Amino acid sequence: MGPESFWHLLFGNKEFLASSNSIKWLAKHACGNIILNPLICENVLFILCGPDNKNLNATRTEVYISHEPDGTSVKNMIHFAQMFLSKQFQAYDYGSADKNRLHYNQTTPPIYSIRPMKVPTAIFSSGEDWLADPEDVAFILDNIQNLVYKKYIPDYNHLDFVWALTANKVIYQDLINQMQKYHPSK
Repeated sequence: MGPESFWHLLFGNKEFLASSNSIKWLAKHACGNIILNPLICENVLFILCGPDNKNLNATRTEVYISHEPDGTSVKNMIHFAQMFLSKQFQAYDYGSADKNRLHYNQTTPPIYSIRPMKVPTAIFSSGEDWLADPEDVAFILDNIQNLVYKKYIPDYNHLDFVWALTANKVIYQDLINQMQKYHPSK
């Protein structure tokens, strides 16, 4: 049984971690001090996305768990795993030369190249993000032709970009400034 078959056996063929009423119920009742200590639920987030909760509003854990992790497709998760294992930024591998040829007109998945992109690009990265690690960020920085802005936040994890108590000052204003600079309102 190949890795793709194993993923399908475990998670089916459609949604992976689909948002559901069950997840929302668990978030409310298990993470809202009724069944579990909220610290357990916080740790679920940090196992997935990076350590530390100093930037998180702990009273909102129930809300965070009801939204994160949220669903994607099983195929998307297989694709992430393929890229992780192959260390290649490439299209989905259909598992055989014949199937890849059917989809891509070549026996292997095409490599994605970000170097030709000329769009002005701003990169925000952090030191505690376990999903966008320094090696991946370095690859992007080395291959972006039109890097117009770069900001590194040493103590942020993956979720802090959205949920940190300081995100409005540390991220949002710079992000808005960059968007307005390259896409000014009329």
